[in-house]
Amino acid sequence: MANMTDASTLLLGWPLEGARTSVRPFSSAQKRYRFSDLAMVEQYRHDGHLVSFAPTGAGKGVRVIIPNLLHYDGPIITIDPKGRISP
Repeated sequence: MANMTDASTLLLGWPLEGARTSVRPFSSAQKRYRFSDLAMVEQYRHDGHLVSFAPTGAGKGVRVIIPNLLHYDGPIITIDPKGRISP
């Protein structure tokens, strides 16, 4: 698990229940994740692309995209067709 202050990683979330497990990109998630328990943050520190798929209202923007835009200090390309994230 990476240091929460390491701005070279992308935040992925925290497990809602059970033991902490690693989140692998493009794997089917057995557990749901939330951003609330700072001690259990999962982070991604590899080169590559990440994509989030979830139904409307699931919190992709406020739970994944916005925290990463505020945390990550590297370049990020974000496609925002509804204009909710970009100023």
